[in-house]
Amino acid sequence: DYAEAEIPLERIPLFNAIMRAQIAFAWVAGPPTGFLLAAHFGFDVSYGIAAALYILLAIVTFQLLPRLPAKQKKLNEAGEQIDLAPLSSAIKQSLIICALGFSLLWGANNAYLISLPIHLKDNLNLDAQLMGWVMGTTAALEVPFMLLAGHYASRFRLITLIRCAGIAALILYVGVYFANQLWHLFVLQIFNAIFIGVLAGLGVSVIQDLMPGRSGAASGLYTNTTHIGNLLSSLMVGVVADYFGYHQVFLANILLVIIAIWAFGKVKTSREIAAA
Repeated sequence: DYAEAEIPLERIPLFNAIMRAQIAFAWVAGPPTGFLLAAHFGFDVSYGIAAALYILLAIVTFQLLPRLPAKQKKLNEAGEQIDLAPLSSAIKQSLIICALGFSLLWGANNAYLISLPIHLKDNLNLDAQLMGWVMGTTAALEVPFMLLAGHYASRFRLITLIRCAGIAALILYVGVYFANQLWHLFVLQIFNAIFIGVLAGLGVSVIQDLMPGRSGAASGLYTNTTHIGNLLSSLMVGVVADYFGYHQVFLANILLVIIAIWAFGKVKTSREIAAA
C-alpha cells in the first residue's frame, strides 16, 4: 500500500526488494546468535530474548511505521462505487501456476533448512552449530542479490528472473547432495543467496503484476505460498528422512525445483495476456 501511494510504478519491485533485504540483514546475525545462545545458555534464554525483541518491536511500531491515508474508493458519475474488473481465466490460470511454483520453491528451501543441520551432524560429522554460520553467510550474500534483482526488474521480465532463481536453487541442491566438506557448503551459499534473494525480493511483485489494484490480496496469496510450502515440505522431510535418510531430502528438493522451473515456464504475464 505504501509503495502504491508513494513510489513510481516502475520502481515498486526495487522497493519490495529493499524492504525484503531488511529480513536478510536480520538473518546475518540471527542464526549464529541463536545457535550460540542455545548451546551456551539453553533454549529458555534464547526464546526469552526472542520474546523480548518481539515486545520491543510492538512498542516501536506505533512510532515508526508510516501512517497511510485510507484508500479512496473510485466512483462513477452517479456517485456509485466502481468495483475492480474480475480476473480473467488466463490471469487465474497464471496465478494458480505461480502459487504452485512458489510453494514448491519455498518448500524446498524449508526442507533444506530442516535437513542440513542434521545432515552436517550425522552424515558429515560436523558440528550442527556451523549451520548458524552457513545461514548467516547466505543472508549476508542475499542483500546485494536482492537489490540487483530489484534494479534489473525494470529491464527484464519478472518471471524470467524468477526462473533464474529456480536454476540457482537447482545448482545449490545438486551441490549440497554431492558436497562432503564444509567449504563446499560455504561456496554453494552464493547460489542459495541468488535463489532466496531473487525469490524473496521479486516474488510478490510477480503476483502483484497479475493482480493490479489488489495489493492486499496479492501479498496475502504470495505469503500463503510460503506457509503451504513449509507445511508440505515438513511432511516430505518426515517421510523421506524416515525411509531413506536426511541426505536424500536434497534429492527430493532437486525434483521439486525442476517441477517449479517447468511451472514458471508456463506462466504468462499480464502484458502477454492482454496482448493475446
